[in-house]
Amino acid sequence: MSIKNVLILATLLLLGLLLGGCHLRPLLADVSVYPEAISPNADGTDDATNIEYSLSRNASLSIYLQNEQGESFYFRQNQRRSAGDYRVQWGGVINEPYWLENEFGRQLVRSWLLPDGTYTWTVEATDDDGNTERVQGSITLADGDTVVPELRQFTVALPVFTPNQDGLADRTGIGYFLNKDVDGVTVYLYHPDRPDVQIPLEEQGGAAVPGERGYHYYDYDGGVDLNADPPVDGTYIVQAEARDLVGHHVVVSDTLTIKDGGKPRALVVEGTIQWTDAVRNLESTEVYLPLGSTLCFTTYVENYSRVPLRTSGPPSGTAYRSDISYNTLAADEGEDSYYEQPGVWRFGIRFDTSQLDFPYRWAVGKPEELRCETIEGQEQCFLDAGKRGTVTGCIELIGPFPRNEIYAWGGLIHQWVGLTAENNYVDRVLIHIGVP
Repeated sequence: MSIKNVLILATLLLLGLLLGGCHLRPLLADVSVYPEAISPNADGTDDATNIEYSLSRNASLSIYLQNEQGESFYFRQNQRRSAGDYRVQWGGVINEPYWLENEFGRQLVRSWLLPDGTYTWTVEATDDDGNTERVQGSITLADGDTVVPELRQFTVALPVFTPNQDGLADRTGIGYFLNKDVDGVTVYLYHPDRPDVQIPLEEQGGAAVPGERGYHYYDYDGGVDLNADPPVDGTYIVQAEARDLVGHHVVVSDTLTIKDGGKPRALVVEGTIQWTDAVRNLESTEVYLPLGSTLCFTTYVENYSRVPLRTSGPPSGTAYRSDISYNTLAADEGEDSYYEQPGVWRFGIRFDTSQLDFPYRWAVGKPEELRCETIEGQEQCFLDAGKRGTVTGCIELIGPFPRNEIYAWGGLIHQWVGLTAENNYVDRVLIHIGVP
């Protein structure tokens, strides 16, 4: 054999040794689990153990525990790891979900603490060639806090609600009883088509501090009270997640349907009122009327939102005496719907001498312009989205008045919600009251 061939053969042998050298080293080395006994109860002492290992090459890694009955519980299962040194803490918690069902409801336990006892631990690695190496030992769990946090009797007060400030099913509530103190609870909504978009809910103050054992409640209006539009109509998942300091993770959920949701918005059309016999100029609008005569008007209300406006009588066209109010009419006619109701829209007239805020009120549309239906045994009427309602009315000027000149103006009132600046002091008129 020539010297050249000898050199080539030697080179090939050396290259083979170099390429195969990594496989001469153990795949899994320097494995240790310490301390060998832990008490996972979040008291700050021996709550977790340290698991250390080294990989000489890329591999799929598993770490699991076996009890005395031979049942296996995985802390890590077939997770890809690059070559290198690793250290992780383990506090006895296993991520193997199961359903907890009892008289308090059904909830998913995603993470839970192994019961007290002695377990065999295994650190196992399999490289890309299918070679598997494992190291085993034992660990003892004692005095562990194995009580699973439960969100008992998780309830959605109104499974279907209409967040539109009409006073009917505008709010819903989510409640539950927490059986132990936890690190925190989060409650949120999400649509099944967009599980990544979560809408958080805020807990209301109550007897129990957030995270403490006791009853907890979340009030939800869809954000309408903050002048925002609620999530689009549809059926959502309302979900609560509780985590304690030990590492338990519990999830409970239900459904919540949003219907006719939206921020109501309406205006007096062009901000004007057609006052009968009014004299208009650039500076003012004036009406000359003898005492005992009648002030009449016509105006229009437009619903420019995406939700219906609930309204109530007295109906458009109702005539008042100046010495009575909508409350007087309600009592005289035995019509409770005339009294102020939360969420109801009405158009009102006020004098600057009025003792009551807008004592003369009317529905925001003629009967034929409104949609009416029976809800929970009561007739409710609505000015639908995009519709315009006609409001007419009269006020007989019965004396005495403190002076002969008084101002009157209109207002679009959203009862128990508010009166916006653009819907107040609408088309003020100066009334000159003469002698009959």
